[in-house]
Amino acid sequence: MKNKSFNQAMNHYLKEMLALKQRAVPPKIDDYCSVLKDLLYSSLDFLPGNLSQDKVVIDILEIPGDLRIHMPRIRIWDGKSKIYGYIDVLKPGPKKINMKSYLFLDLYKRLFPNLIVTDFAEFLYYRKEQKAVTARPFSVSSIGKLTGKTKVKSTLLFLKELQHFMDYRNRKSKSLEFIDLQEKLALKTYYLKEFILTPVLKHLICKGIKGELFRLYRAYCYFFNRELSVEEFSAFLSHLIMDGILKAGIFYSTISIKSEKPFRRDRVYQCAKFNRISERRLAVFKYLAPGPGEEQLPGAFQWFLDEICGFLANFDFKKMDIAGKNPMLIDGALLQLEEYFFKPYYDNDYKMVLDMLQKEGIFSGEIKNAKQIKLTEPKKEKIKL
Repeated sequence: MKNKSFNQAMNHYLKEMLALKQRAVPPKIDDYCSVLKDLLYSSLDFLPGNLSQDKVVIDILEIPGDLRIHMPRIRIWDGKSKIYGYIDVLKPGPKKINMKSYLFLDLYKRLFPNLIVTDFAEFLYYRKEQKAVTARPFSVSSIGKLTGKTKVKSTLLFLKELQHFMDYRNRKSKSLEFIDLQEKLALKTYYLKEFILTPVLKHLICKGIKGELFRLYRAYCYFFNRELSVEEFSAFLSHLIMDGILKAGIFYSTISIKSEKPFRRDRVYQCAKFNRISERRLAVFKYLAPGPGEEQLPGAFQWFLDEICGFLANFDFKKMDIAGKNPMLIDGALLQLEEYFFKPYYDNDYKMVLDMLQKEGIFSGEIKNAKQIKLTEPKKEKIKL
C-alpha cells in the first residue's frame, strides 16, 4: 500500500515537471528545484525511522544569475546544526546526465561526503567520494524526453538510496587522523576563498552594494594601509575565518554544554567574545553569526560556514593530544598547511597571506620565509582565539 501511495507522489512529480516543460516562458532552475523539494518532503513519509516534515528542512539556494558562485543547490538538514547532505542539480536537457561535462564533481565529492547529483530524471548518489548507485525511477532518462505517457518505472531503489542518504550523518564514523583533518580544512579554506568570497565580493562591488562584507573589506584596506585586491582580501579573510572557527571548535569541545547545544555558526561568535579577541576580528565573527546581519550574509556563504561547523562538531578533539603531539593545530595549523595544500592554487599571494595574518596577530610565530614557519609551544591555559 505504501509503495502504491508513493507511486502517486511520483506521478504528481512527473505532472508538475511536464507542466514546467510546456510553459511558454522557459522555467528557471529554481522552478525545477521547487518541484523536487515537494517530492523529497513527500518521500519522508515513506522512509523508516523517525523522520518527518517538521524535523527535516529542505532549503533551495537562490543564486542571482550574474553571480558566478558554485555550491550545491539543495541542502537537507534539521534547521539547526545537523546536515544530512546536499543535492546538486543539473539543467534538464534532451539527453541523460553526462558526468564528463560536470566540472565540479571531483571538488564537490571531496567537500561534501554525502551528495546526490540529478537532472531531475536520474539520481546519482555519492558517498565518501565514491559513486554508490544511480536510481532511474522513470521510463525516460531525461526531462527533455518527458511526455504525458511517461510512467513511473520503479521507486524501490530511489527510496532505498534516499534512506541511506538520510542515515549517513547518523552513522558513527572512525576518527579522522590529524593529516586528514589538515587536508579537509585546507580544501575548505581554499574553496571558501576561491569560489565563495571572491565572486561574492566582486558581485557586491559591481552592483554597488555596500553591505557588511564590503565594509569589512574597506576596514581592512585601511588597517593594512594599502588598497587590497579582492583576491588578496578573500585569501586573508578565508584564513581568518577558518582559523577562528577551528579554535572555537576546539574550545567548545572542552566545555560541558557541548552535548546540550551542538557546535554551530553562532557559537563561533560566542567563543570569540568570551576570549576577548580584537575588535576587528570580533566584527568578522559577528557578521558570520545568525542574527541582525543574516540578510547581508549571502546564502552560499551561510551554507558553507554551517558545513564547516558541522564537520568540526563531529570531530572528537579529545582523542587528539592537541597540547603535545599536534601543537600546530592551535598555533596556526592552517598556515602550516599552506605550502603543501594551497601553494599550487595561488602562489602569488602565499607570502602576502602569511604576512597579513602575522600583522593581525592570529598566530604567534616567527616567519623566516614563506616556506618555513616556526611555531611557539601552546600555553596550557585556555585557548586564546
